[in-house]
Amino acid sequence: GLVHKALGDIGTSAAATALQKALPGVPQESQLAFCEGLLRCADGFAAKGQKRKAYEIYDALSRYRSSLHQVRTAALRGSVLMAGKSGTTRLVEGLRSPDFGEFLAAARVSQEIRGAAVTDALVKELPKSNPDKQVVLLQALGKRADATALPEILTAARTYEKPVRIAAIRAVGELGVASATPTLVDLMFQTDREIAQAAQESLAGLPGTEVDAAVLSLLSAADPTKHSVGLDLVARR
Repeated sequence: GLVHKALGDIGTSAAATALQKALPGVPQESQLAFCEGLLRCADGFAAKGQKRKAYEIYDALSRYRSSLHQVRTAALRGSVLMAGKSGTTRLVEGLRSPDFGEFLAAARVSQEIRGAAVTDALVKELPKSNPDKQVVLLQALGKRADATALPEILTAARTYEKPVRIAAIRAVGELGVASATPTLVDLMFQTDREIAQAAQESLAGLPGTEVDAAVLSLLSAADPTKHSVGLDLVARR
């Protein structure tokens, strides 16, 4: 393992080529060392401004299915950064991958790459994806805290499958946008207890006078259920 890491430290095209050729035949227990060696090679190229060489290694590693998730995530992040303007395209490719490991790596990377283009890419993928992916995409959108995603997140909170709706409601809470208040209030009084509870938790954490006004209106409601929820929200806030 130390030999492979040292080879990666060399950071030359020859070292990278040698590691890439050897990787498919490496025993499972040694693959992490090989992958780390390749990442070191790519990091070295990136530090020298040799973006194309770095991209080729990062990209190959991000697609290698036997890699551990932390390797694939680091490699995909590197490939997106090295790709420059086309980085979002590479990210979307990962989000659309039938390989769930590559998809998860892309979702993790999307949480830390700033910019409207990435938010827009996640939003566009949301209705096209299966429920498992939708939950992960909503978690990523919540972590990004970009309010431009709110309309699609609210649509998911109202109309998607239950686990996805709960993920969407939690994402609304992370965004912290008061304009989501009417939707959350409506969801708090739906028959599904888990949906209602998630909406109540998200509303409790939203800042702003609009939210305060909504809570006060519940306190003055004649409906004892709404009054009780209002009291709970006051205590939470």
